[in-house]
Parts: sequence; structure tokens; C-alpha cells
Amino acid sequence: MIRINLAPERGRRRGAGFKGFNISLPAFNLGLLFGVVYLGLLLFIGVYWWVLAATQANLTAEIDRAQKDLALLKQQIGQESKVRDLATELRKGVDVI
Repeated sequence: MIRINLAPERGRRRGAGFKGFNISLPAFNLGLLFGVVYLGLLLFIGVYWWVLAATQANLTAEIDRAQKDLALLKQQIGQESKVRDLATELRKGVDVI
């Protein structure tokens, strides 16, 4: 029977090196890479969501302030129109006198 050994020799390692000094690359773990990318993506999405929620809260508060200011200005306009009506009545009374 013929035996074919495809496994590397035990004394040989990956990488190039000098006599007594071997330089080799570490094994690359794709599972670890995808785990880190997944966690980074989750972190990015969480921060983006937080920024959008804060922006929404700020815009909602600004809209509420603007509506209060609008109501106050409408009251002032109503008072000014009453003052105009009174002024015209007073002018008519002065003209009669």
C-alpha cells in the first residue's frame, strides 16, 4: 500500500526566518473579525439613534416654545385692534364735540 502524507513536517512552521529566529503571522480568526464589526455596527447604530432622539426632543421643545410665543403675539394683536377701535371711536367723539 502506498502512503501519501500531505501534512506539513512537524519541525517546519509558517513564515520565513533565519537560523534560530522564526517570524510568523498569527492565525487570522474571521469569527473574531465579524464579532468586532458587528459590535462596532451596533455601537454606531445606538449612537446614531441617540443623536436622532436628542434632536427630536430639541425640535419638539422648540416647536412648543414657538407655539406659546405665537399665542402671546395673537393676544397682543387682539389688544391692539381693540385699542384701534377705541381710538377711532374717540376721534369720532372729538369730531362731534
